[in-house]
This record gives sequence, structure tokens and C-alpha cells, in this order.
Amino acid sequence: MERKRRWGFTYVEIAMVTSLVTSVSMTAYQAVKKGKEANCLNNLRQVYIALNICAMDYGALPEARFFPSSASDPRGIHNVLKKYVSNPAIFYCPSIPEELNKSGTNYLWNDLVNRNDLSSLPQGTWIMTEATAVSELDYVTPTPIQQQAIPPVLAGRDLIGCAQTGTGKTAAFAVPILQRLQNGPARA
Repeated sequence: MERKRRWGFTYVEIAMVTSLVTSVSMTAYQAVKKGKEANCLNNLRQVYIALNICAMDYGALPEARFFPSSASDPRGIHNVLKKYVSNPAIFYCPSIPEELNKSGTNYLWNDLVNRNDLSSLPQGTWIMTEATAVSELDYVTPTPIQQQAIPPVLAGRDLIGCAQTGTGKTAAFAVPILQRLQNGPARA
């Protein structure tokens, strides 16, 4: 008799994975995470200071691209502000996956603020954020989690996914959701 392939996990499998994950020292993990978060915040503060100096020189925020096409893209915020920073490492958040570093920065620039006065922006306007979600990278083929997750989400089905950090989980659910929103409301 042929065994049917089963989908999902048993309680025993979930308990085993949970015990393995919780056996890792949470204190060590949290210490590393806090250090990387602090470094990211410090980098963004330094970029903000450079933006202020640039805005004082030119009377407005610089004109930059949302995400640079390459490390040498002259409209990448890391190149626009090059003369205002002493350490180009401030354009990288160390907690972001390494794959996102090939364009000279792993922060996203809000190109809607280009050439605006910093003080005239509405409260809560984001200027830069880290690139952990969908970005303009050279995705040619989807990652395994994306290959498995995108079709059911596009079909409107619920999904639970599990994959290693940096494998594209956010894009696996964000891309099809954005696609569905772009196509308009679902028909009944």
C-alpha cells in the first residue's frame, strides 16, 4: 500500500523543533541582536546629520533614488552624501542580510522627499528605512520559500511559512498581496 504524502506538522515535530530552538542561549542571541540594532540606529543618526549638512548647503534635501541600481549609481543616497560622511559603512545596517549590500547601501530612500525642505515635511514622514522588505534588487528567480508561497497567496488561500532569515519570506507574502491589491478588489 502506498503512503499518502502528508502536509503540515505533527505536535511531536513542532515540540521537537521548539525544544531545539529554545535550547540556544536567548541571552546570547538577544545581546547580538541588540548590538546590531544599536549599530543600525547609530548609522541612521549619522546619515541624518549628513542629510542636515547637505540640506544646509543646498537649501533642501538631495535628490536621490529609492534604491540604487548599483554601488556606483550617482543617485544612490550613499553617493549623493559621500562628501558629508567619513565612513561609508554608515549606509549599511549590519542586521540586514548580506545579499542586500551589493548596491552600496541597504537603506531605502523616500524619493518623495527629494528637494524638499527637511523642516517642511509632515510629522511622521519617513526619510530612510532599512531594506528588509521588497526592494529593487535583481531578483531573477524566486527563492524556494517564494516558489512555494506565492501561488497559494495569489490564489487567496491562507498560508503559514517557515524559512531561514534572509531567504525572502517578506517578499514571499508581500509581492502577491501587492499584486492582488493592484488588480483591484476580489470578485465574489
